[in-house]
Parts: sequence; structure tokens; C-alpha cells
Amino acid sequence: ALQREEDLRKNDAVIRVMSGWEDSGLDTKLEEEIHHRLSFRYEDSGRNELKTKYTVSELAWEEQMKGEGKDDSSNHRMDAAADWREAFDQRPAFLQAKDLTGADRGTIYHRVMEVLPFDHRWKAEEIRDFVSDMVKRELLTAEEAKMIQPGKISAFFRTGLGKRLVKADKVYKEISFNLKKERNGLPITVQGTIDCYFSEKDGVVLVDYKSNFVDNRKEEEEIQRLVCRYRPQLLMYKEALEKISGQKVKQMYLYLFGPGKAVEIFEQEERSHHDDKKE
Repeated sequence: ALQREEDLRKNDAVIRVMSGWEDSGLDTKLEEEIHHRLSFRYEDSGRNELKTKYTVSELAWEEQMKGEGKDDSSNHRMDAAADWREAFDQRPAFLQAKDLTGADRGTIYHRVMEVLPFDHRWKAEEIRDFVSDMVKRELLTAEEAKMIQPGKISAFFRTGLGKRLVKADKVYKEISFNLKKERNGLPITVQGTIDCYFSEKDGVVLVDYKSNFVDNRKEEEEIQRLVCRYRPQLLMYKEALEKISGQKVKQMYLYLFGPGKAVEIFEQEERSHHDDKKE
């Protein structure tokens, strides 16, 4: 009973001091006890501050920073933003219009590729008519349709990758997933959406579309930069897809609408192969 009364007295003192009702007037030993209680942290308290859900893009960014020997600090984010602004300023004038952002353009191209049947090798004029029909069906606005260059999409079907996709046994588009992984010793969920994959007899082929601007004056350098940037992302897609499909992912590709090239991505950091054979 005496011990309980002593604990209550200490707790009451803590409450009074914290509430500002009175100056402490406490002996040094009791003040130390109060500070100890208020400043106590569990050894693994940092774990409580970790996120449990991530997008593929977030984790891919971190992997890229590690690969470049950088941390994910605000300074590096500012550097990346500066690089993006520089690339934006180098684009043709018609792409610098206020309402034509890279994110908007990418979303619109993805939407067309999602709806477009991969049943034959589409020509530019067919793509133009298909996009007009999407406007009529209210799948695109008239302003969004203006951002589409039909030749950029028809070029995909002239690549070796596009020809294989048209002949594929099965084609799957816009597959969302939740991938369970472990990070810093804790379980996390990684959320993402796979643009496209198709089945062949000996496995599946993963395809990711990108609409990034590529400066044709230094095309090879720009393509390799994009490969390094997006490899971690495709590796996570590969991991998720193998769990979803139960099949081996035998190849991964970036399709770059800018230069009209399909670029094979390898797991190891080696120079990527352009599958850009066209007729």
C-alpha cells in the first residue's frame, strides 16, 4: 500500500509539472525519474516510424539512389528536379505548352495501349481513327487526343517485340498487384501495375511503356540512362509477375515511344539490347 501511494504521488507530480499547474519544487532524484520516464524510447521504436506500404516507383527510386551511391535526401531530389527541368527545356516547343506535361502524355499513351486490341499490326491512320473513336466513347477528351501521335504507336507494331505480341497466345494488360516483401526486417506491401505481358511457349515477356523525351542528338546515352533508371522497377514487376502467373519471366522490355525502340532489360547491369527491327 505504501509503494502504491508513493507511485501515485510521483505520477501526480508529473501531471502537475506537465500541466504547468506549479513549478516542480521536486528533489533532484524525483526530477531525474520524471525525465527518465518522459524520454524513454524502446530499442526498436524506429520501426514504428517505417511505412508498411510502398509503390514500385518509390522503392525503385531508392534502389537507383543506392546504385549511384546517394541517399534519398532532399538535396538529391532537388538535383533530380533540376535535371528534369533541363530536359523539359530542351524539348521541342510544341511539347513545352503549359497543358502538355510528361505525366499527362504518359497516362494518355498508356490508356490508348490498354484499350487498343493487339490483334494486328496497326498502321498510323488506323490509330488515328481509333483515337477519334475513343473520344466519341468518352474514353479520351478532345484535348487529350491531340497529344497522341499515331505514328509513335504504330511504330511499336513494326518492332520485333510488337510482332511477337500480336502473335502471342495470350496478352494481359494493366495488371495491378500487391507484392509482399521484407524491408529492414519488417513485412511491407509493394503496390504496382504491370503495363503488359504476353505468353509464349517457353515463358512470359514483360513490357513496360515509357513516354520520356529522348534527345536524338545523344540517343544512345539517353536510352542507357533510362535503362538504369527503370531496371529496379522492372525487376520488381518480374518478381510480382512470376508469383501471379506461376511462370518464368524470360524477357523484360522497355518500349520507348520517343525514339520508337523496344529495349531489352537484363537483370545484371550490362548494356541493353535494342529490339528495333522494323519493316
